[in-house]
Amino acid sequence: MYDIDGVHSHLHYLYRHGMVFTDSNGVEWLVTEISDPALRSIPTERLRMPEFKSGWLLFQSQHQKKRLAPYPDDWREMEPADLERLVAKAKPAPTTIHPSLTGEFPKLDR
Repeated sequence: MYDIDGVHSHLHYLYRHGMVFTDSNGVEWLVTEISDPALRSIPTERLRMPEFKSGWLLFQSQHQKKRLAPYPDDWREMEPADLERLVAKAKPAPTTIHPSLTGEFPKLDR
C-alpha cells in the first residue's frame, strides 16, 4: 500500500526551488534541482548511472525533458543565456510511464 503523504513529502524534498526561464527561441523551460542525499551513501560502482550520484538539473519544456550532471552550484543566479547553454549540454531524459496508485497504466492518446 502507498503512503501518499510520504510520497508527496519525498517529492517536495527532491524537487527543490525550481525556476522558469525562456530561451532565445521562445521556449519556456522549468529548471529543477534534483538531489537525494541517500544516493551519496551508495558506492559508485553499484549505481547504474553514477554521474547522477550528486544530483542533477532537470530541464522540462512542453516537448522535451533533459538532465545535466554535474551542474554548477550557482545555476540559480545565472542569466537565461547561461541556462540555455546548460540546456544545450544536457542529455535527453528518458520518459517513462509509471502505473497509477491503482496499478493501472494511463491510456496514451494516439
